[in-house]
Amino acid sequence: MKKINIIWLFAIIAITFSSCRKDINEFIVDNNGQNFKSTLFGSVIDEAGQPVENATIRYGAKTKMTDKNGIYQFKNVDVNSKHNLVTISKKGYFEGSRVFTTDRSTTITLKNILLEKTFDKSFESNSTASLKKGALTLDFPADAIVMASNNSPYSGTVLIAMKYLDPNQSSIYYQMPGDLVGVNAASQIAGMITYGMAAVEMETPSGLKLQVAPGKTVKMSNKLSGDILAKA
Repeated sequence: MKKINIIWLFAIIAITFSSCRKDINEFIVDNNGQNFKSTLFGSVIDEAGQPVENATIRYGAKTKMTDKNGIYQFKNVDVNSKHNLVTISKKGYFEGSRVFTTDRSTTITLKNILLEKTFDKSFESNSTASLKKGALTLDFPADAIVMASNNSPYSGTVLIAMKYLDPNQSSIYYQMPGDLVGVNAASQIAGMITYGMAAVEMETPSGLKLQVAPGKTVKMSNKLSGDILAKA
């Protein structure tokens, strides 16, 4: 699995993982689609609904910055009928993204809510740990953390930033990365349902990125509300 420091949990009650994976890095552009010249008009806000200024927006090889109103535009760009990806990043926030398609030349409006990234949980790497935030629980075994840069063993304090995305809130669709579309066992494009998502990053007290060691697993649990559980 890939050496990435952020994980997103889709439509899962409990999982185990041997290293962290960023789902947006798994997206594959389908070059067999048709291209159209279009304009992308996007807005980026925080969880309080305030505009996020100077966020970096990437679309293909092009880069823009949001203005004081959290707005960005890409004018007259190629947009594919099968798959397109915009990524959004700013220090202090988890990376965001948006996936979209179109069947004609048009103006495409996008909205993202960036999630604040606060390293307010911690544990010692040589000990087991159970960390909770909202409906989310992470259970770490001892000696399971390595440096993200080279997979060398890490000994010391592990700082954790955790954010739970509540499936009961409509804002989840603007907070989540990508979209709720996947490929089923028959290789057909199909919609997915989310029962909650989570973003998690780890680092040292000096800010160096950490990840789960190869061969180690961390149990992630997402406790569902009664209404959601009845549908699951």
